[in-house]
Amino acid sequence: AGLAAARHAHVHLVETYWPVLSDRSEADRRLAAAADELRRQGIDVTAHLVGGDTVDAVVDVAAETDAALIVIDPRATSAVTPWRAYSLPARVCARAPCDVLIARSAA
Repeated sequence: AGLAAARHAHVHLVETYWPVLSDRSEADRRLAAAADELRRQGIDVTAHLVGGDTVDAVVDVAAETDAALIVIDPRATSAVTPWRAYSLPARVCARAPCDVLIARSAA
């Protein structure tokens, strides 16, 4: 949020769910809450709720929106493969159409 505010950047938030395997409404609630928080901070936000693989969704949204930077939490995991720590950020880095910032949240 701080980086987006400093750069007057438009943020595209991406949340995914697996049809049949996960709760779409819960994913939508998380996405809406995150988008609302950024908007309260004066940041322009577009929310994307995508069914399927998280890496595919992030990479596709970045490519479609001509993103300059993807920001991802190093602890991010997939709902289907939560035991594969750090594999999701590594996969995003390998396929990203732009720069990637792996940023941990402030403690």
